[in-house]
Amino acid sequence: MDKILYEAAFEWHSMYYGSGIVFVIALIFFLYHRKKRFELDAKMQVVWFFSGLIAVGALIAQIIMGISALNDYQKVVVAYEEGKYQTVVGEVEKFTTMTPEGKGYETFEIDGVYFSYSDNIIHQGYRNSKTFGDVIKGDGQQLKIGYIEKNGENIIVYIEEITQ
Repeated sequence: MDKILYEAAFEWHSMYYGSGIVFVIALIFFLYHRKKRFELDAKMQVVWFFSGLIAVGALIAQIIMGISALNDYQKVVVAYEEGKYQTVVGEVEKFTTMTPEGKGYETFEIDGVYFSYSDNIIHQGYRNSKTFGDVIKGDGQQLKIGYIEKNGENIIVYIEEITQ
């Protein structure tokens, strides 16, 4: 019996929370000292001003990352859900893994279709390396891969292990 190992779904990455936290902290500081800003010494007025700038910058970063995540979701996950993807079935060949430190890319081919991904690149679609619990184990594994071509790259949206 074949086993589904991965299906694309929306992923909100932890990186997005970082700028949100910075935004909230800077905004709280800015708003807390807003009424007292003229009572603050010159050094604290500069800190107050820059906390406002940091809050605005973090908010802009949140908006940009949110738009990017939703755009990626539309191009990858929605396309997968609508069946707008290609499949390849066969044996994993030319498998290379990331370093134990998690640097670089994991790559392999199935029937001449090249795949490359990394834990360090944030996008919708499969990106778990063998170093950190990959379901793709190495050469010889029989898989059915669903993928979407995006910007010249094959983004994995579905992995099924083929058993005899």
